[in-house]
Amino acid sequence: MDSRGNVAEEKNVSSKAIRKKVNNTVSIALKRYKIDSYVLLDLDKVLNDVYCSFRPVSADYNTRKELVKNLNAMAIDIYGNLEESSPVLEAYGSFVMDMYSSQSDLDVSINFGSGTSELSREKKLEILKRFAKKLRALQGEGHVKNVESIFTAKVPIVKFSDQGTGVECDLSVENKDGILNSQIVRIISHIDDRI
Repeated sequence: MDSRGNVAEEKNVSSKAIRKKVNNTVSIALKRYKIDSYVLLDLDKVLNDVYCSFRPVSADYNTRKELVKNLNAMAIDIYGNLEESSPVLEAYGSFVMDMYSSQSDLDVSINFGSGTSELSREKKLEILKRFAKKLRALQGEGHVKNVESIFTAKVPIVKFSDQGTGVECDLSVENKDGILNSQIVRIISHIDDRI
């Protein structure tokens, strides 16, 4: 049988057979390294407790959703209420992937329309400068803090922290790859809980 036949056979392996192989491998490892299975149960409990302690609560989710809503209101304040010229700010990253903690930052992309053409770096910097100027005005009013423009990075951003919630935000422009990757990982994580 050629290698194509072997590949076909491997694809036909059932999940039951895979589980059996995994269990056998675990059993061999436990014996080889003299690990008590009760220790693994304790470790599993500890890891699960740590995981649960970092999981965000609904208030963390609502805070970030409200922050994105406020940033969109700020965009209207900067650009006006005309649909064709006013950007839409969209979250991406760990928040969208549902892999964030209460201490995680919020990544937000400033998007103009659904066009496929790429904005030039200069145009992106101009957009970020407008947002940075508005954020610095809000900083003077006590609404945000630590406004920092990082324009020399490969992906230029404006960083700031929301004064009321303490959530750190990173603003970028037209970060389509980040948005798409976040949505793909979110879909995969809903299919398989192990993510």
